[in-house]
Amino acid sequence: MATEWTEQALEVAPAVLEVLQGWRGSSYVMSRQTLCHRLGCSDRVLRAAIVELRKQGHLIIADEDGGYRFARSVDEVLGYTGSLKSRIGSLWEVIRLMEAAAERQFGPQQLGLL
Repeated sequence: MATEWTEQALEVAPAVLEVLQGWRGSSYVMSRQTLCHRLGCSDRVLRAAIVELRKQGHLIIADEDGGYRFARSVDEVLGYTGSLKSRIGSLWEVIRLMEAAAERQFGPQQLGLL
């Protein structure tokens, strides 16, 4: 079941795409704050809309300061996906360590490991 903000993201996504397409080919990064203000949506809804647009195949990349734009090259796409892969690796490490600690504290049966 989609949450309210996910439903809002699907509604906002076409407008997000339209705004970003106005900057296609530019090195200018539009901040999340600016996009939210222009579109009248929350940060969470905007981020969910960006995810939906990426799932549709739009090569929208983010910079470390929280802005968005279209990738201008495969190197930019690979740089961005590389940062996502790094975050995934870090998250898996946290999951592994938390589950190991929970197993020690609560026993394996509580985690469904037996």
